[in-house]
Amino acid sequence: MPQNMSDNVDKAARLFAEQETFIRGTIGYFVSDRQEREDIYQDLFVYFVRKPIPEDIVHLRTWLYRVILDRIRDRKRSQARYQQHLQTYAQEQLETEMQPRQRAVDPDRIDALFALIQEHLSPHEARAIRYKFVHHLSVQQIARYMKVKSTTVSNYLAVGLNKLRTLLNKDDT
Repeated sequence: MPQNMSDNVDKAARLFAEQETFIRGTIGYFVSDRQEREDIYQDLFVYFVRKPIPEDIVHLRTWLYRVILDRIRDRKRSQARYQQHLQTYAQEQLETEMQPRQRAVDPDRIDALFALIQEHLSPHEARAIRYKFVHHLSVQQIARYMKVKSTTVSNYLAVGLNKLRTLLNKDDT
């Protein structure tokens, strides 16, 4: 290991020994998942090995706070981009696997399906399903429109779709 790198590791280790409580507390304030907090803590150590503290820092904790916050934001943005890429890829795969005749759905069947939705689902479940499958909104977007939590929207969708499956299976028998 080059001498400069060895010095950087020593400096980062000293910083983390002296400021561990502050660093962990700051991360913990913004990140609730225990494993995510630990990953960010480890990433910060590597970051400080690569980019040691500048010599002209006057208020160390203020500077540390900014660096920690920036690293958390960068990580969240990266995770969001990754999730978006996964969703796009999954959608593309679904569309390429569908046969052309499967993509063109009979409008009468769609109308009948939405009549079933309105008749047999609660207004919240029906609204969530319409937002999801007609307007192609994400769960988070639906939650904002409906002014509820994302978990509530997920529950509406799950319950509503289960009711629809049950209804549609009854019609097949």
